[in-house]
Amino acid sequence: MRSIRNLVPLKFLLLVLVCVCQSVSVANAQSTGKFRLQHEVHWGQAVLPAGEYSFTIDSTKDNTPLVVVRSEDGKKAAFVMATATGIPEPGGSYIYVANDGTRRVRLLNLPETNLSLAFGPMSKRDREELNAAKTEVVPVVVAKK
Repeated sequence: MRSIRNLVPLKFLLLVLVCVCQSVSVANAQSTGKFRLQHEVHWGQAVLPAGEYSFTIDSTKDNTPLVVVRSEDGKKAAFVMATATGIPEPGGSYIYVANDGTRRVRLLNLPETNLSLAFGPMSKRDREELNAAKTEVVPVVVAKK
């Protein structure tokens, strides 16, 4: 019969191994960046005034992308669920804002991290509208890891 003293190093090694695996998976799941809004924008249920913002993209337990947006002064924050749309558009990292009377974030394109996220359903017409003159393009600076 093994004594408890002999099991302690094994349990400690197991704990360290689990912690290392968790930190690697969290580090791979996150993307971060910064952007400036020139106008008030609706993003999910949040209304963000003009200003400087940063964002972090993480995954929920069911791998749904979650975008956390924070104002530089720390007074505003938004948590928005997204849908991965597939391969990102080439040409840089941008936030596409549809202007149909209210400026609303529709797509976050991040080719550096191989991500393209939609906010709300994206029909063929919606995609065509993103390329039309009614769309505002906000450049994004993606943080390097």
